[in-house]
Amino acid sequence: MTREEKDRIKRPLMDATIKALKPEAKRYDILDSDGLYVVVEPSGKKVFRYFWNHKQGQFTIGEYIPSQFGISMARKKRDEVKALIQQGKNPKEYFAEQERQEQERKDAGILFSEVVRQYLEWKAEQGLKPGTMKNTRWRINRYIVPELGPCIMQEMTRQKDIVPFFRRLNAKKVPTEAQKVRSDIEGIFKFALTYGWTEERAITYGLEMLFSAMPKIKHFVACTDPVLFGEILRRVDDYSIRATLRSVGLAARLMPLVFLRRELLASLRWADIDFSAKLIRKSAEEMKNNVAFEVPLSRQAIAILKEAKENAGNSEYVFPSYKPNKPITGANLRRILLTMGIPVEVHTMHGFRSSAVSMIAERFGDEFSLEVREASLSHKPKVELGDTYIRTRYVKQRTAMMQKWADYCDEMKSGKHGMPPKDIWPIS
Repeated sequence: MTREEKDRIKRPLMDATIKALKPEAKRYDILDSDGLYVVVEPSGKKVFRYFWNHKQGQFTIGEYIPSQFGISMARKKRDEVKALIQQGKNPKEYFAEQERQEQERKDAGILFSEVVRQYLEWKAEQGLKPGTMKNTRWRINRYIVPELGPCIMQEMTRQKDIVPFFRRLNAKKVPTEAQKVRSDIEGIFKFALTYGWTEERAITYGLEMLFSAMPKIKHFVACTDPVLFGEILRRVDDYSIRATLRSVGLAARLMPLVFLRRELLASLRWADIDFSAKLIRKSAEEMKNNVAFEVPLSRQAIAILKEAKENAGNSEYVFPSYKPNKPITGANLRRILLTMGIPVEVHTMHGFRSSAVSMIAERFGDEFSLEVREASLSHKPKVELGDTYIRTRYVKQRTAMMQKWADYCDEMKSGKHGMPPKDIWPIS
């Protein structure tokens, strides 16, 4: 790399800048700040080094590893080295002694990070949904491993390690995550107790006393006014015609008619659709409550699905993205209403579920009971053995209800129940 090219790189460095550096035939270095620089080897390896004077030379901080050891951590280590030098200590000898002591600690017992690794392997074998396992793994690696990973499992105690850890976690103002982390810690220690790596019991008992107050649950906003809801449906139809990706527009039109969560709707496969039985069938693995579910389809819903069939071509997905082998996402659907000028305080895409059951209760409550309406949302019945029968529970009644609702949606779209002002929700 020429001097001119080096000069064009902005200081101080950013991780993205370091990641973009390309290897060359000869090794070269890029200065960050205050003696810290990055050496780029011909092999592509990138190493942080700190230079403090001509006599004692330099100290190797560590190898750059994206998402693990970046520029911020290198600067922190550099500051430690500077402090040691100012105290008259040799940083190379100091850190070599630290490594020797750490190795002795490792030989004496199992690291907490190793227990976590085995715990996650065991957890993955328990048949959890991929999304749940992904979230658990992310949360443990984000909050727990960086702080507790280097600890020796056999030496960890509630007062020495766990309580201080949760005090620090609480200071980060993430009460919802803190509750989940508490459950993760409890699971890890139970796992360790089983294998004899700890004698600590009830390690998390009472720790909720350390947490900030949990935020109030915010329910998705849902419109239940027939006049306004009719305008929303008209705008959805209009968006479907002019949508850049037609799959998104078709999914938005189907959303009010099937009561599925947006992520589940976005990932629909043709294997889920039974045109002859007029049903959408979802397996237990795909459902939030781990119970298989069937959704009756109205005439209007089937018509939209037939349009989607023509649009999808050979894709296995009902609503393919720009890449036919991948579906659209729930995020694609979430942004639609804002694009159409509908304020978030009036209605949300997920709110179609609440709007439907609320308006059905108000208009057709005498015809369709609470149990039928709840079954249409795949909510578990609060009765003994109810889970066993939820798949086909009230299918006949729900079939009639879904058709009645679809017809009512057509009425609202037509303006039969009134029209809002022309200047409502202007689109910017």
